[in-house]
Amino acid sequence: MSIQKHYRNGYTPWSLEGLRYLEQHYRSRPLAETAERLGRSSGAVALMADKLGCRGERGAVWTEAEMAIIRGHYGNGVGAEFLQPLLPGRSISTIFSQAEKMGELSGRFWSEEELEILNTCYPTEGTSVTARLAGRTQYVVRIMAKRLGLRKSRDCISGFRLWSEEEWQRLEGNMHVCSLSNH
Repeated sequence: MSIQKHYRNGYTPWSLEGLRYLEQHYRSRPLAETAERLGRSSGAVALMADKLGCRGERGAVWTEAEMAIIRGHYGNGVGAEFLQPLLPGRSISTIFSQAEKMGELSGRFWSEEELEILNTCYPTEGTSVTARLAGRTQYVVRIMAKRLGLRKSRDCISGFRLWSEEEWQRLEGNMHVCSLSNH
């Protein structure tokens, strides 16, 4: 259960005094301090700073090296909190946004459909189930299977298709081939 923080000026129209303060101090003071002074959430202050044009540039262009860090870690279940020190100057929300733009799926978050496929198929297919899960690596599949307590079946009945009578007959009829190659 989350408890929502209430701000003294939350959901009220901005005053001219508040807008002037924001314009004068937005770039020179920490966002949290400015938000506290104005009695509003950091998100509301940043949004209004955008509207006033005092927020400045939306952010530096992502470099190939930064995107490689996201590609190398994000899909393996590493959270944006872990990536933030590797990406100085990038906020957690911008890391999430960039990963989404790049089409990178978080190893932490799985859709209900993906979980259903994993629960149903992992016991018989193991990490081969990645063929059914677009964008998921074998490494991430193993991690999620472990979290869910799934194991690949090792017994001959579950996890493998039983041989048909015709297949047994064919094997028996070709046993001479196998025995010759073993000598």
